[in-house]
Amino acid sequence: MSGSASGPSLRGVGPQDAEERVPAGPAYEIPSLNLFLAAALSGDMPGNVKTELPLFPPTEMAHFAEPYKKWAPEPYSQLPGPPGPFGVMVGDESPPPIIRIMHIMSMFDDIFEEASTHVMSEQGADMVERSFKVTKTKIWFGIAPVSEARWKAKRLNEESNIEEALATIQVVIDVFDYLRKPAVQGQLRHVYNKIWAEFNVFQDACKALHTQRGEPVPDWSLTKLWEEYNKLHFEFIFNQSRTWTFQRLNILYGNWKSRFIAKCMSGPVIDATQAIIIIDRYAMMIMTKICDMYVQADLYIHERTDGFIKLGHYHPSFAAVNAPKAELDGVYAAIEDKRVSAVRATMQKVFDDRVAQRHRVMPFPDFIEARCLLVDREWTHKKLQSELENPLEMGMEPWVRELMDEKVERFGFVIYRLSYEGSDEEWKDFLGKLEDGLGSGWEDIIGADNIQGKAMLHWIDGREKDITEGDLVAARNSFNTFKETPDFPTGLSKTIFLAITLQSRKSFLSVPPTPADQQEDYRGFLQAVSSGFTASNDTTPDPAQRTKPYPKGYDGTFKIIDQLIWTDLFAMSFQAVQNPETYWALAAQHPWGVYVGPTTGVRRRIWREMNGLVGGLVQAGRAVGLGR
Repeated sequence: MSGSASGPSLRGVGPQDAEERVPAGPAYEIPSLNLFLAAALSGDMPGNVKTELPLFPPTEMAHFAEPYKKWAPEPYSQLPGPPGPFGVMVGDESPPPIIRIMHIMSMFDDIFEEASTHVMSEQGADMVERSFKVTKTKIWFGIAPVSEARWKAKRLNEESNIEEALATIQVVIDVFDYLRKPAVQGQLRHVYNKIWAEFNVFQDACKALHTQRGEPVPDWSLTKLWEEYNKLHFEFIFNQSRTWTFQRLNILYGNWKSRFIAKCMSGPVIDATQAIIIIDRYAMMIMTKICDMYVQADLYIHERTDGFIKLGHYHPSFAAVNAPKAELDGVYAAIEDKRVSAVRATMQKVFDDRVAQRHRVMPFPDFIEARCLLVDREWTHKKLQSELENPLEMGMEPWVRELMDEKVERFGFVIYRLSYEGSDEEWKDFLGKLEDGLGSGWEDIIGADNIQGKAMLHWIDGREKDITEGDLVAARNSFNTFKETPDFPTGLSKTIFLAITLQSRKSFLSVPPTPADQQEDYRGFLQAVSSGFTASNDTTPDPAQRTKPYPKGYDGTFKIIDQLIWTDLFAMSFQAVQNPETYWALAAQHPWGVYVGPTTGVRRRIWREMNGLVGGLVQAGRAVGLGR
């Protein structure tokens, strides 16, 4: 069921279009612990599901943050610390349960275990491209890899952008291919099972405490809540990603099929029974590529909880939770290989049967066989993949659901005006363009109508704070003072604020000529500023007083297009899953140094070629004051 190696092909990318590789980080994203605890307290589970299990009472949270020795009866008060290097326990007594769990989520116990056996896992050395890592994080937290607004703005359904469209979708498929790797899956299984065991000990200690006090034994169970949360979490991100992928592949395939058919029908008619058929081989190549991606999506975009306690596929070897991870990874690999082989075999059999039936009933000349085989592939996918005929619908992104809570009155950012030129009328005109740009990012975000009215930008005129035009350092100092006062609006970010500088203001008014299919990478942008940034100082005598070393050139600020303020910057920072350095590093790839979202090798190739053109966008941008 594969395409031919001959004929037309996409341009592809080269080594010069690769992106900086960074550590993949823990497979089980660390901020998930806070999200789970919030779900255990509120009952609001992933996928907009309300649990029927007894909730974790807030009164028990105090114990969760205290050492066992301070509150738990024996033997729980005598628990040793978590393992350190070479199996040595860290401390004679256990830290608070939450610290023990963070120890697991950070993979410290895994690292120490591997150090003691002198074996480093495949995941321990995993390096991935930065954009891939950001996309992986977005998928994990249920945020669309590329929003509908950005997809449309970038015109990724148009024929001229097919290579980038397919590359963008391929990244999502590759994320799930990565997550199914035995070593990565082993990390997820290890973290889930170890935390399950920690919750089991904690709730037993709580029950013992209540029994000691002569109180009823509580009916809540963190292990059951943990099981349900993870089951629904993996189902949700699977459904979101699978729906996102198939919806886009379906549209692209339909567009190129229409082009292919139109080309076939465009040949001259010889007589009433004869006509010349023109074969669009480029369209056939694209359609074949999309069919290949249908197969990959079906194979890889799945939830996998094999070996997760009380969740996944049962195998006797998984019962030994503390067995060497390499052994358990091998068990999982055998299960996964068997599943993939079975799916491929089923697809191939349905395809072969279809081809054989067509040859019997309606044989075609050899010159048109390739076209017929493509139709056979389409038929096979539609028969086996229901999403092609009946596509699923995207669910509401978790951050949107949280903001819909009636307790949330507002959300957003403080924004400083640091550009003072021009008349009041010109400033008013700019504000209109800014509002339109910010609003365009909400398109097709499920539930947006229920939260847009809560979105807020709290303006501060830098002149009223005696801030020099464009002085982001002074603005940061002002913000850090303001956020500690009672006047600071609740719900607004205290870690990031925005600013309008002369550069960002001009970006809304003077965009240089660009190709139509690339204009949306060159739109109005704002300055985003990290409130916690302090310039590195490695010369401070006391190491404890030294600030965090930052990448060369990073000053705690980055530029970001208007369309991503709410659905990317706020959505990601709301769940504490992204840091400003990552935004800055991705922005640095752009000819203007602006964050436009995770990139593909195709887009980076376009930028590279553009930068090489005399009078290209960089020069044009600088001519109107937009460049770096």
